[in-house]
Amino acid sequence: MPVARIQSITEQWVQVIRLDVSLNEAAAGALSAAGASLSAADSLEAAAGALSAAGAFDFAAGQYLEIQHQSGVRIPLSIASAPHQLPQLELHYRSTPGDALAPLLDDLLKARGALDLRGPFGDVSVTAYAGPLLLVAGGTGISQALSILEHLEHLGRPTTQAHPYAVTLLWCADTVDAFYARERLAELPWLDANCIADARKTQDNDGLQWLGEHLTANAYNRVLLCGGPPFVYAVVDHLKAQQLDVAVESDVFGYSPRG
Repeated sequence: MPVARIQSITEQWVQVIRLDVSLNEAAAGALSAAGASLSAADSLEAAAGALSAAGAFDFAAGQYLEIQHQSGVRIPLSIASAPHQLPQLELHYRSTPGDALAPLLDDLLKARGALDLRGPFGDVSVTAYAGPLLLVAGGTGISQALSILEHLEHLGRPTTQAHPYAVTLLWCADTVDAFYARERLAELPWLDANCIADARKTQDNDGLQWLGEHLTANAYNRVLLCGGPPFVYAVVDHLKAQQLDVAVESDVFGYSPRG
């Protein structure tokens, strides 16, 4: 299992957490056997220097991981960086009141110790560009979309004859200050980025209305939903209400299926 060292935490609308995952399970075991503390920065530096980063952790753009708390609870987070950026890894996190997992992750980040990672997980990923792509993100679900966009940019700017833009993004949030990655999105000329703020949790939500109208007029090879269960199922319900027979993909369908 990979062990990650926190390199930095930048406070934006979210906490941008940058990790070094070059320290793998073998190094962690060696440190433990030697009686070293995994939270000691000098011990981690020594072990990381003795190992190759290759094989420590690998993932496909769009996948997520879990951070294991010392209590045994696993905290899922989407990966915001692209595979080519390894052994550096980026996670985006916003502490949400009422979320039972938030205090656990808050404690781990405050301690600035090593993080025990599990994964990667998730069947919804992008390894290569395969035609017009629509990404629909809710709130911090943009992190999954960012991983995919950074990966496609690294592979070479995608092009398509079917649409003016190779990739279309709908980013929904309650308020405009939630669009913390807007500047990066503007740097991608092949991306049509649409950021819509509307706090209404009804079918009249402006983001949902945009989506219904857009899917009526356009066809995509893939439609990926990036966000938690409430957002994903709100999108699914809206598409059904609009009688739009569109195949959508989300890891939510696997880890939090509707009964």
